[in-house]
Amino acid sequence: MINFYDAEGKFVKGETYVLFAEFFESVFYDEAVYHSVYDIFVEVDKNMKFERFEILGNDALITDENLFEDLEKYIVEVDDGLRTDKSTNGNKIIKSDDVNVLIESSEYICIVKPTAIIIENEVAKTVNSKVIKNYKAKLKEEIIVQLPANAEVEKEYLVFLSKTDGGSYVINSQHSFVSKEILNKLEK
Repeated sequence: MINFYDAEGKFVKGETYVLFAEFFESVFYDEAVYHSVYDIFVEVDKNMKFERFEILGNDALITDENLFEDLEKYIVEVDDGLRTDKSTNGNKIIKSDDVNVLIESSEYICIVKPTAIIIENEVAKTVNSKVIKNYKAKLKEEIIVQLPANAEVEKEYLVFLSKTDGGSYVINSQHSFVSKEILNKLEK
């Protein structure tokens, strides 16, 4: 069994699929996680007969007779464009719990206040956030950031961030998300 991240909710637990997936490492998961590559979606029935083949949201014109031949051609075509470093999807992950290492290794350190949830699952939320204060490097006033699932809208958090390949931001360590309430208690 593998852990598979499905951001769009296309996959149904217990159903069978052919996966075109890549591995990624994330501060939100303790184990390896995989996600779909290039929005390829292949659904099969219980007898492993293909029910649907979809690329980039469009039903592909592929029949059972030429499915494997067409899939092989498609894989060869896209193979040249595949990234070679898939382990973190461009996200910098800091394994240390030393605050000095976190400070030095983080691209951005700031206080954020989530204003709206874009997408969430049991371990993480992608949220629109207002940047309240910048401590290291300057971020725009509004950013999209991936935070742990326990993040709440309208609460403030000190975060140590890295920029993702997609232009949003993500915490870069299991120790890089601290509620403002905890910070206030520490200051007393």
